[in-house]
Amino acid sequence: MKGWTLIEAMIVVCILGILAAVAIPAFQDAKLHVITCITEEGDVVKFRGTSIQTDHDGSYDIFNGKEYLGTVKGRCSRISPQYDG
Repeated sequence: MKGWTLIEAMIVVCILGILAAVAIPAFQDAKLHVITCITEEGDVVKFRGTSIQTDHDGSYDIFNGKEYLGTVKGRCSRISPQYDG
């Protein structure tokens, strides 16, 4: 007899569904944004990050997930999702 039984095929489909359920959110969270900042001195700084947190003193903290990337004093904007530099 050649081929798979119905039970074997259903087990494979279940395993693939579990893998997809775990992998798809992980890949969506990994999408990075370009955070472009112009410092008070006029320098342009680009980060690959996921979020900007504004401080009350006019500076911006840049994060990639929970990882702190740095602080910029100036103006920042978020462009998604390509990174060209």
